[in-house]
Amino acid sequence: TEGADPLTGPARPRPDTAVATVADGAPFAVDENGRPVVLPLVEASGLIGGRPGAGKSVGLSLIAAAAVEAPDAVLWAVDLKGGVELGPWLPATTRAATTNTAAADLFAALDGVMTQRGARKLVPTADEPLIVLLVDELAELEKDQLAQLRRLVSLGRAPGISIWAATQRPSADLIPTSLRGLFRFAFSFPIKRRRDSDVILGDGWAADGVDASTLKAPGQ
Repeated sequence: TEGADPLTGPARPRPDTAVATVADGAPFAVDENGRPVVLPLVEASGLIGGRPGAGKSVGLSLIAAAAVEAPDAVLWAVDLKGGVELGPWLPATTRAATTNTAAADLFAALDGVMTQRGARKLVPTADEPLIVLLVDELAELEKDQLAQLRRLVSLGRAPGISIWAATQRPSADLIPTSLRGLFRFAFSFPIKRRRDSDVILGDGWAADGVDASTLKAPGQ
């Protein structure tokens, strides 16, 4: 590395310029060379992992900020910790759920929107926006709700549903492989164990050196 390491020193603030369109994605981070990392939101979904305090809620908030700023997107949210993690964003959501019953109703409503829009590829507009759904603590969902979510992740990409789910309990028992494999992206903040890293990022990655348990600082 030539010059100062961009991953040391104080955190960099989120860009002041508002997201003009959801097609521009969500400003998210900087890489080891100091270049901006932007998460695509259109036709995208993601699984986010990390131990408590590692940065998952901040990561979800960066996605939420882009969805709220973009005129061609709306924000939906499921926070089964009673709204503790996504609480600041709940007033800006189109629909939110903080209990299992409300989550089941939200998933059913979103399934209805997906069915209404059909299989055509949606180009988000202010009148027909991209729906960005954030799910905090995936492991708190009940079995039936996981099945609802799996259907939405599987079929929602073309009709304009972008789903980002986070968990601090990356267990193969709690998060079925059939769901994990459907997300377009997977990324992890610091995690406790090597096998937990593989649950989030995919089997075998830790052995190849892509191991989130080696990360130490929150936000990495």
